[in-house]
Amino acid sequence: MTLFHSPSVQSPAAYSNQNLQGGQLAARMASSASAAVRASLRTAFQDSGYRYKITPGETAAGLVDANLTFGHDPGSLLRYGADPTGVADSSAALTNAIASNNSTVFDNYPGGGTYLFNATVAIRSNLLIQGASKDINGSGRGTVFLIGSAIGSNNSFLHATAFISDFNVEDVVFSWQSVTTGQIALLFDVDCRSSRFVDCAWINNVGVSYGVNVTCVKFVGGGTFTGDVTFDRCYFAAPQYGVDAAGTCTTVRFVSCEFYGNNTIQSASFTGSISGTTLTASAVTGTIAVGQILGGTGRGVANATQILSQLTGTAGGAGTYQLSVSQAVASQAMGSTLHFGLKLGNVGGQLVQGCTFNNWGIGVYSSAPGLRQLGNYFEGSVAWDWHWNYTSGSVSNLSWGDISTGVPMGSFVVNSLSGNVVGGGSYAFFVDSNVTSVYRGYAEQNRSVANGHWQTRAFAAGNYTAGGSMTATVASGNVTTESWAVNGNTCTFNALITGFTLGGSANPEFDIVLPPGIVSASVVGTPCVVINNGVATSAGYAQVGASGSNLRIFVDASAATNWTLSANSGVKVSISFQINSPVP
Repeated sequence: MTLFHSPSVQSPAAYSNQNLQGGQLAARMASSASAAVRASLRTAFQDSGYRYKITPGETAAGLVDANLTFGHDPGSLLRYGADPTGVADSSAALTNAIASNNSTVFDNYPGGGTYLFNATVAIRSNLLIQGASKDINGSGRGTVFLIGSAIGSNNSFLHATAFISDFNVEDVVFSWQSVTTGQIALLFDVDCRSSRFVDCAWINNVGVSYGVNVTCVKFVGGGTFTGDVTFDRCYFAAPQYGVDAAGTCTTVRFVSCEFYGNNTIQSASFTGSISGTTLTASAVTGTIAVGQILGGTGRGVANATQILSQLTGTAGGAGTYQLSVSQAVASQAMGSTLHFGLKLGNVGGQLVQGCTFNNWGIGVYSSAPGLRQLGNYFEGSVAWDWHWNYTSGSVSNLSWGDISTGVPMGSFVVNSLSGNVVGGGSYAFFVDSNVTSVYRGYAEQNRSVANGHWQTRAFAAGNYTAGGSMTATVASGNVTTESWAVNGNTCTFNALITGFTLGGSANPEFDIVLPPGIVSASVVGTPCVVINNGVATSAGYAQVGASGSNLRIFVDASAATNWTLSANSGVKVSISFQINSPVP
């Protein structure tokens, strides 16, 4: 039998066929060939598999020859009739590829195709969806799954309605055809276990913001628990929620991922003050909405404060609002939000490592114990960079080496339970007053040497003073951290005090009175962070040993520049020095 010949008249299709390689030409011919021709193709191309014949899994799924484009391996989207140009709906093709018991469903279109999906597609266990590559800059290369407007509001694209395990996606970009309220790219109704998402992206290419509750990935975790799920080198851009794992979820890990928000989504920035449960807001940018989490400039906004209702004023703008927690907070810059990079659930054991969070309302919002944040980067948050909100029992959340640039609205807020640790190079200008318990995760008996000592002291307004005729007024709510550790003759004193008032006559010196028995054996100085009239700078200078038992804080190393008299002053200092004798 002659398989190939050139027609006497060169049609465009024939000319195109002549420029195809043998396998591609065979695929084109096989798409409409008879069973006999396909059998010959199998022989010619030494195909011992199912490229040119139907598989048992396809037959079991109810498919027949007419449903398939032969010449592509089982699992290929093209085999099941997907359109790689993104014009025709490919929902049925993906559904059939998954239903045909293929362990891998893949895109073999040269360079990767764009596939439009106008209907929800059910997913199952033991499945890998493999794209060509991740393309986050719209170059036209890579595999794009375009979530169609026709899927509708409050619906999902890929949907697991029962327990699922060993479900994996690699090198796929999920994008939206239009802004459609409530859509979820991947939804897991019950539990997802032992699954991986590698080099994937979820990108808003259609507008400056999504509608309400648009989410990239959501784990409901309604069974025993969702766990052993990893996102590795993934990219999220401008949804309302990046990943919502707020259900019964544990050991969900995020490694080297990028989360880019749009801090106008479900967020507002404004000047606010709180009396009791009433927030008074003015100069509002964005929209204040019921349910949003409230944050301030790190000076006293209570943990887990939510907006319950609007009492007076312009809808979503300037006016008064009912809050969930009674408190007293002086006028300051505030933010409120429901725009989260990560929203983590109530079981714990999650890991967030080496990730970037940029322009979110809150980068990481967690109501679980056992969260580990290691070496992440936060920038441009509206309310908090991260917000730990586990409200009962003993916890052991950890931030180690996280970085917050600039002067965020609030670096982080956690509850006052024992066990939380923030350290190892963690850096930010503002920390909420409830950052840790008084023991900050340590116990007194855990001293490293016989004379070791670690403690905080009760607040007293007399612990703070100033040079000359300048006055320093510090309230208990201004003091986030004030502790010291003594090992032998070495003392390390730490303080983070924000929002205190300097009055009287300007002077270069603000003093913290050191605890009894803590007297430096010599003059020791170190750079520190100061907030002078609301402006934070690392050019400050701290010194002990030159003025009795006081820790002297200066605006700069010259020790001659006056502080600006202001109600928005602060200092963040850690200084180590030798003392005259060990503290018993």
